[in-house]
Amino acid sequence: MGPDKIKVLLIREGRKTRSPLTDRLGKSECECCFAASVREVDALLGKHDFGLVLGPLRLKSDSLYPLIGLLEGSRTTLFYSQAVEDGCWWLPGLWQGLNCFGAPAFRPAEFATVLDATLEDIRYSRHMAAEAWIHIVPRRSGPAAKRPYSRRVSPVALPVSARTSGLALLKALK
Repeated sequence: MGPDKIKVLLIREGRKTRSPLTDRLGKSECECCFAASVREVDALLGKHDFGLVLGPLRLKSDSLYPLIGLLEGSRTTLFYSQAVEDGCWWLPGLWQGLNCFGAPAFRPAEFATVLDATLEDIRYSRHMAAEAWIHIVPRRSGPAAKRPYSRRVSPVALPVSARTSGLALLKALK
C-alpha cells in the first residue's frame, strides 16, 4: 500500500463490493476491505490499521456501537449509516480517534463532501506525522531519502489539525 492509499473498512450485510461509495473511494485512491459480520470486523481490525471505517449502526442483530470504544484513541475515523425512508443518515462516531458520537448527522449528498474532506484530512495528518518522523530519525548516508508523501499539500486547502478541522467541518455543514 502506497503512502497516499488509505485503508478503508466497509461493513455491510451483503458481499456486494461495488457501489457508488466504493467507486468514490477507489477514485480517491483508497484500498477497501469488506466485512459482513462482527466476527469479520474483529478479524480485520486485528490485522490492519484502518484510516476510515464505514458501516451501519446495526449489523443484523448486532450493534456496531462498541467500535467507538474499541477504536477510540487510534487514528481511525468512523462513520455509521442509519437507514431512513429514502436513503440513510451518516452519523459521526470517531474523528481520528476522538469520540464525536452525537455530533449532527449528514444526509448522503452532504456526506460526499464530508468524505472527501475526511480523506484529505487523514492524508494530511499522515503527511505531518511522516514529516515529524523524518526530523527525528537520523539520516543515512547515500542518496537523498525519498519523502513518504508524494503529493504536494497546500496548507491553505487543508485543515490545520484533525481535532479543529473535524469539529469545524461538522459545525460548518449544519
